[in-house]
Amino acid sequence: MGTRTFFFDSDVFKIVLKDATPESDGQPSLTEGTTPTKSSPCHPEYFIHKTLLASLSVELHKHVNNDMKEGRGNVIDLGEVDQPTLEAFLEWAYFQDYKFPLPKSSAALPNHTKVYVLADRFNIPSLKDVAFSKITALLAELGMVAERADLVTLLAAVTYAYDNLPVHSGDPGGTSERLLRCFAQYISWALDVFRLNDEFIKLLSSNS
Repeated sequence: MGTRTFFFDSDVFKIVLKDATPESDGQPSLTEGTTPTKSSPCHPEYFIHKTLLASLSVELHKHVNNDMKEGRGNVIDLGEVDQPTLEAFLEWAYFQDYKFPLPKSSAALPNHTKVYVLADRFNIPSLKDVAFSKITALLAELGMVAERADLVTLLAAVTYAYDNLPVHSGDPGGTSERLLRCFAQYISWALDVFRLNDEFIKLLSSNS
């Protein structure tokens, strides 16, 4: 039996986004037409093959295979995660990549940052690598911030990262978390633009 067949022969596991409400913009789900599916209760529910979910990290394996409500009921209530982030995670789980259908590349920076944070939360290094690669590619494409819209989205990504990631990575030697280090390096390069923004000043004050 092949590995993928083994995953697909397993039971399904339900993920409930307890802090989100169903989207009603009429746009198709990122997972529409693929294996992971979503229903439409008060809180959005998604489904993924249980064995596949457990294989993604040790942390997820513990959530999926335990003798508590999660393991017995094949369901997890997931807080502080929005629908686009979870849909990107599910897409990556099945296809090892994900995309956000956004018209402008800089607008995706906060989305990729949320995926990175989710991967950090459940200790999924391979997904962190994918999200980090997308973030650094967008920063290189963005270059020196020239438009206010780009500055706003970048600051949203930076703020979310600093609010939800540990300052230190936990690696030997206590090195700083690489995404935070990446954002800090970018900001230092474009400091003349950032220092004029009130939200950036607030961010500096809150993390000083």
